[in-house]
Amino acid sequence: MGSEIDVIQSMYITDPTRILLVPSGPVLVTELSPFEPVSQLMRTAIDGILHELNPKTIRIIFSLRDTEYTAHTGSFRAWGGRETAVSTGNYLPELIARFLIGRYLERNPNVEVLTGSGLGDAEPHELIIYPIDGPAALTQRAALGFNSKAAEFHDAMVKCISHANNKRHRRTNVVAVGDKNNFRR
Repeated sequence: MGSEIDVIQSMYITDPTRILLVPSGPVLVTELSPFEPVSQLMRTAIDGILHELNPKTIRIIFSLRDTEYTAHTGSFRAWGGRETAVSTGNYLPELIARFLIGRYLERNPNVEVLTGSGLGDAEPHELIIYPIDGPAALTQRAALGFNSKAAEFHDAMVKCISHANNKRHRRTNVVAVGDKNNFRR
């Protein structure tokens, strides 16, 4: 299984047509953060993106970290959630992604959802959802604790997005959900 940086580097090779970057924090789950307005804004933005793209296959890419594992399959119990559940998953990034696409899947029950830790098997027609930690681990004062690989990952992501935007032979949609500047109120 590759690291997040390996996943980003794989984007150069596979050049998927659609990549949706989402935060992987439990703050996005309404039950875990009921008074956080950004959570609802993000869910609304993601719902709109899914509606616009109308994917038939969604591939969730995430790292398999022991610190983000729970034995409570499909549940946020390990993070304090008693009511909220998703169809499956044992790693926080996958659970978050499944939570974020849940309303779309309710309206589109025939959508195939695949998972993986790399993009090697990704097909051009798939929507790639990649939950990431974001800038919260870029500095020593980080809210999530400093991650020494965060700056390298950030640089790889910037290169990937630049590469996707510079492609002329194929239309590529790269959307980063999580920056408050991306929201329209």
